Amino acid sequence: MTKRSSGTTAHNTTFISLFLLSYARTESELLKEIVGDVLQKLTPTYQNQLKGLVGIEDNYEEIESLLKIGSTEVITIGIWGMGGIGKTTLATTLYARLSPRFEGCCFLKNVRENSSSQNGLEALHNKLFAKLLEIENHCFDLNFVRRKLKHKKVLIVLDDVDTLQQLEYLVEDYDLLGPGSRVIVTTRNKQIFSLVDEVYEVKKLSSDQSLQLFCLTVFGEKQPKHGYEDLSRSVVSYCKGVPLALKVMGASLRRRSEEVWESELRKLQKIPNMQIHNILKLSYDGLDRSQKNIFLDIACLLKGENKNSVTSLLEACGFFAVSGIEVLLDKALITISNYNSIEMHDLIQQMGQEIVYQESIKDPGRRSRLWKHDEVYEVLKYNKNLDTLTEDLCLSSDFLAKMPNVRFLKIHTKHRNKKKFNVSLPHGLKSFSYKLRYLQWHGFCLKSLPSNFCAEQLVELHLSLSKVKRLWNGVQDLSNLKTILLDDLPELVEMPDLSMARKLERISLQYCISLRELHPSITSLPKLTQLELFGLSKIDILKVHSKSLRKLSTLGCSSSLKEFSITSKEMTTLELLETTISALPSSIWENRKLSKLTLTVSNNFEKLSDEGGMGSITTLNHSECVKHNACHTHHNFGNLSSLKELWLSGINDVSLFANIQNLSLLQVLHLENCQNLVSLPQLPPSLGVLSLSDLRELVSLPQLPPSLEIVQLIDCRKLVSLPQLPPSLESLQLNDCRELVSLPQLPPSLDRLLLNDCRKLESLPQLPPSVTYVKAINCTLLGTDFTQRIALQHMLSRSQSLNFGKFFMFPGDHVTDKCEFQKAGTSITIPYLSPSNLCGFICSLVLYRGSYDGIVSSSVYQDDEGVFYDNYLVSKNLTSDHISFHYFKPKDLSNDVPLKFEFHFYERGSRKDYSQERIKECGVFPVYASSMEIRVGESDDENELESISQINNNESQPSENGDAVGVGVGGSSNENGLESITQIHENESQHESIRVKGSNNDN
Repeated sequence: MTKRSSGTTAHNTTFISLFLLSYARTESELLKEIVGDVLQKLTPTYQNQLKGLVGIEDNYEEIESLLKIGSTEVITIGIWGMGGIGKTTLATTLYARLSPRFEGCCFLKNVRENSSSQNGLEALHNKLFAKLLEIENHCFDLNFVRRKLKHKKVLIVLDDVDTLQQLEYLVEDYDLLGPGSRVIVTTRNKQIFSLVDEVYEVKKLSSDQSLQLFCLTVFGEKQPKHGYEDLSRSVVSYCKGVPLALKVMGASLRRRSEEVWESELRKLQKIPNMQIHNILKLSYDGLDRSQKNIFLDIACLLKGENKNSVTSLLEACGFFAVSGIEVLLDKALITISNYNSIEMHDLIQQMGQEIVYQESIKDPGRRSRLWKHDEVYEVLKYNKNLDTLTEDLCLSSDFLAKMPNVRFLKIHTKHRNKKKFNVSLPHGLKSFSYKLRYLQWHGFCLKSLPSNFCAEQLVELHLSLSKVKRLWNGVQDLSNLKTILLDDLPELVEMPDLSMARKLERISLQYCISLRELHPSITSLPKLTQLELFGLSKIDILKVHSKSLRKLSTLGCSSSLKEFSITSKEMTTLELLETTISALPSSIWENRKLSKLTLTVSNNFEKLSDEGGMGSITTLNHSECVKHNACHTHHNFGNLSSLKELWLSGINDVSLFANIQNLSLLQVLHLENCQNLVSLPQLPPSLGVLSLSDLRELVSLPQLPPSLEIVQLIDCRKLVSLPQLPPSLESLQLNDCRELVSLPQLPPSLDRLLLNDCRKLESLPQLPPSVTYVKAINCTLLGTDFTQRIALQHMLSRSQSLNFGKFFMFPGDHVTDKCEFQKAGTSITIPYLSPSNLCGFICSLVLYRGSYDGIVSSSVYQDDEGVFYDNYLVSKNLTSDHISFHYFKPKDLSNDVPLKFEFHFYERGSRKDYSQERIKECGVFPVYASSMEIRVGESDDENELESISQINNNESQPSENGDAVGVGVGGSSNENGLESITQIHENESQHESIRVKGSNNDN
């Protein structure tokens, strides 16, 4: 026991002694209480439950920082997340680790469940204070509790609290608690957190963590057993990072054969694991009727759709979607993506779909929602024996008459197996449900919607690949309509009168090639914000004058334009693609809200405006603006004072954007297809990303800005050299720069270096320690043993923090003979190596020349038990054999058991194994570490060690622990090899020294 913990125990014991004396306990009773208390302090209650935890440390450290242990404040922390995500596990860990620091502790489990019975909440309340006060009396007066607890530092964990009422009842007044007290609350319901100081969301496990947890549960080890690798990854993929699901699945598959695993995985595609289902369903059970409808609609039909569209649709159904969606968010049943789409965890979605499935197991037609293609087909066709949706479907004119309550109708002509089929209506269609809110019909075969079509409740209308000539005749009541999407309707000749659609926000017309004009009612719609016109090749007049329009996008609509004008004071985005207009209307520049302008214009386009209206633009994409120097008019980029992103294509005269350096806010510059451009103007100092693609005549670059973080040069075939690279650079990508001979000094911040098809590049420069990824495919001059030694040296040179470089790939037809273990083929077995000072392995792999598009995987086994797995993508035509190096650090190696390294190449998509055809040979470098050195391989040659010690004379510096650190690459006593390595470090200052060591082991 440390001095600090001893002091804490003495303090607690003294407190308890004085407290108990006031109750006049007998001496024996008092002694028993004291001994019990001390034992409790010395042995954390939940210690056994902490075994086998994965991914808990990151969560623990973050939430511990929120708790501010040591502060005298009374702090309450909420731990929130979906069911099964690990909230209770995290709270248990916190309680076990923190409870010795407090004078009183209580962990109340399953508050939701235990408070549901009569007087259950009161019983929990009494249990809480009995535990904190360490007395058996369960009847407490508030003044008594206040007097006893106000000076006592306590830790309270309330697990699975469901309502604010439960939280308020259990902790009525935080003033009751002594200074430094902490309250931790776990819940699925974020709405209860109005009383907490901080909220921590528990995230799902990563793929690696998920695989480790699953394997610990099913195999008792951290890696899959041999033969179970793909099956294990399939289970992990199904569980999507939810610890509960991983544990349940692991327990159910333990000691099962591969055939049983395969069967269970097939079953999970149709039937959820009911233990997982029931736990997740607790969150659904707490919803009201409207919220349940919203949840089931999203789970069955609307997952992945835009939040605003979903809200509008469900509001029109009378489901109070604005507040309902917030409740689902608070209960962690849904999330909102960065793109504003509604997302849902796959297991939660499966739980919702199973609820609907249980409405009628045998008859899909009696369920409230249908979303599976085969079941929809079955209901519409009245054919119970169809296995797949492959044949055409012929429907009667009244097929919807027996479904008068349909709110959502979505018909596709392609099944998930990509086979196309047709839905025919030989006798027409009598009507749709008047309750219809959403209609999407891919391949609608009639010339118009039914004459009695009622669109009063309709919110969204999507028709595509249809023969429709007109939607309807006359004026429809469209009081709820918000979106019209008409895609690939080649026979559409007119748009209806939309004047009654006062809520219409978006119109998208794509490839309606017979449409000659837009109905004038479009310009009067008061809430229209987005208008998309793609491929309307016969429109010759385009006049858009709106008070509300924010975004106008056109593509290929102006080849026959005679008149073009647009006004909207609210417009923020204007996209004119493949247009033949010679200038933008002057009204554009009167709009001070325009921030994004995209132009793909012909070579008769004059210039951008010199007027001040361009000052609001932050993103400009100006493509094919000048071809073959047909126009020498200067574009006044100086007016773009707010510009942050600039995309230019087709500019072949540097003077056309010479004043670009004056754009003081510019962060991103993309130049593409400027094939005659030989130089660039001075770049603005604010630039963070520079991307040049297909600048085939470019011979030099200007000085690069100091803030640059990403440089991407693609197909700059005459570029011979680069200027000095800025110190902030993190990524340098040079693809197909065929004349590039050398690179300048690389900055200390660089992380990624890509040099594909730089075929005259003679050597790699000194790599800073920060580099973790180098790919130099088809850089033919780098295919030497010398390059291999540079790569190995760099991967080892990060030994000070044991954070090695991760990946190298470049030409090479063999594993260097300095490698201690190497072998032709796809696998190699090495003898057991003592774990003492073994800090990892560098795997080397040679791939044959050829066209690649697939995954290279690496697996390591001991007695058929997996101890490591990794993979990387190769998608390139290799003009020669190539070699790759990647480092890994195994954990928990078994004693005296050889290690088998297996390598595979799987074709992307088909997952076919082409290992024998693709993998030429492999090698393994064991990497050793000690307090004084890092080395690869072993050697008894003392003379060699002497030579090596001279390589980096006076360069060895102290490591973090004060010891000098050295590195070495498995090699031989070849003096020429030593001289080559010596050259690498001439005039360098490194933290490490270099050692080349050899082995006579023929393995």
